[in-house]
Amino acid sequence: MEDYLVSQKVAPYLQMEERYTALYRRMETKLAQLNKETKSNEQSAPQNTEKAAKLSGQTLYSPLLDIDATLESYCKKKGIKTPVDLEEMVNLHIKSIEDWLDKL
Repeated sequence: MEDYLVSQKVAPYLQMEERYTALYRRMETKLAQLNKETKSNEQSAPQNTEKAAKLSGQTLYSPLLDIDATLESYCKKKGIKTPVDLEEMVNLHIKSIEDWLDKL
């Protein structure tokens, strides 16, 4: 099986999957934290939801996982050129979501 995966050159994609899984877990943790704050203070739910939506430029339920749309918006805000290399795109996409999470 390992020989097959090597022959198919999937290693970079498996590494990306690991990075996105870690990011997903961080998002879950952040949502749990916001949920806990909501339960301890009923006023924080609308504020947190509104803040999250405002920071993303989308509704809270919009997919930040649209790499092209996310990168276009992020690069425009930062005044940087949108990368075309897949690895650079993934790096910046993950960074943009991490930045968004940091602001929540």
